[in-house]
Amino acid sequence: MLPPIGKRFQKMLSDWRKKYPDIRIVFHELGDESLRAALFRRHVDVIFFAPDQEPDAVESLPFYSENLLLALSSTHSLRDRESLTRHELRNETFLLQDWGHDYSIKSRYIDILGKDVTFESHPAGKQSVFALVSAGYGVTLAVQSQAERGFPGVIFRPFRGDTPQLPIRLGWDANREDPIAGRFVAFIRDFVREH
Repeated sequence: MLPPIGKRFQKMLSDWRKKYPDIRIVFHELGDESLRAALFRRHVDVIFFAPDQEPDAVESLPFYSENLLLALSSTHSLRDRESLTRHELRNETFLLQDWGHDYSIKSRYIDILGKDVTFESHPAGKQSVFALVSAGYGVTLAVQSQAERGFPGVIFRPFRGDTPQLPIRLGWDANREDPIAGRFVAFIRDFVREH
């Protein structure tokens, strides 16, 4: 789950709070595989995830999509480029979040960048990864809303050519009946139609 900092996510959370002020939302920031496991163990009611492969029991609907950008140190040798190609990044170390043995984030990076990239995993949140990027330990990918918020010592550049997207879906256990989760799914479905 990405931190919900994008305008669309914030609007949804605000609208939900206004409509259902007595129903609390608790976030679990994990990789997609871990989120799915938490859903099936009934530790969470719904998940927001980036689809790669969907198990049959996860029902889902599209929520939104964000552009992916490159995050690099403001002192990086490529800092003056307006945009970057995948070829220009071939010698870079990509820092990524990795909680335990959930390889969903690494898998997504490989889909975007190819297999000939060096990865370094960190069991940490995106803010900690940005701190490492700022210090020059490597580069990473970021969603547009993270770039809009900025981070000290980090600059963001688009890919040249096709801009990779990160689609976000709302998922729930199709075999589980829960009135609050059902209400949330219906709320999201209506929110997506209206916005």
